[in-house]
Amino acid sequence: FLHRALPAAALLFLGVLAHARGAVWETPRALWAEAVRISPRFPRVHNNLGVAWEAVGNPSRARRAYEKAFAPGGISREMELSILRNLFIGAAGEGRFREASTHLARIMHLAGGDVGEVLVVWGGRYARVDEALSAWGASGEASPEGLAWGTRLLEAAVQSEGKMPPLVLGNLGNLWFLQGYYEEAAGRYAVALSEWLAEGGTDRAVEIDLRLSLARSLAALGRFREARAAVDSVADAPTVAEFLLDLGDRGR
Repeated sequence: FLHRALPAAALLFLGVLAHARGAVWETPRALWAEAVRISPRFPRVHNNLGVAWEAVGNPSRARRAYEKAFAPGGISREMELSILRNLFIGAAGEGRFREASTHLARIMHLAGGDVGEVLVVWGGRYARVDEALSAWGASGEASPEGLAWGTRLLEAAVQSEGKMPPLVLGNLGNLWFLQGYYEEAAGRYAVALSEWLAEGGTDRAVEIDLRLSLARSLAALGRFREARAAVDSVADAPTVAEFLLDLGDRGR
């Protein structure tokens, strides 16, 4: 009964995957490379091969695999959103920010403003999206619409998950800051720093970055005394010393 309920294309894909998995493969990349060899017409196998190439640190091959996943004749909306997510992350991660803008614009067009649908399709796989959005936002290539959409996406993820990794919250703070919403940015940076310290974070560079980001947001709000207090424990860091020098006597 199960086989009758599945479309013929889905049954063929399952057959290809079963055949590929019948052998013992040393890596996921080898598995999906074999699946692509057996049946190159299936977008999903190209997408999964891209993920496997990305996992072993080969972004150029990952990119080619993702691009091949856009099969002639069209693919499902869900698959296109997943592939575009991977292409956006890859482009932003490699500094190809104009290309990243194109991918994000396509995501926004497909979603039609519904960030909730995107989160469902991506299945909570937003952790690298926040890094890509933050880097893209600071590149100078970001559109105001894209920044606003990315911020809504991550805020919706926070509301959905309840608790987020500190660095995701930090990148969300970056998006708010880039748009000039300093109160919102300060709030996200403060929570990110608190969560990171509560988790026993020991990377001083991360602490400096979070404290300095919080201090810059507070300074932008004219809360100079609070800004100085935020970085007091890391005042010996060169970037912090430069910030304090620029802050001068304000707030003393």
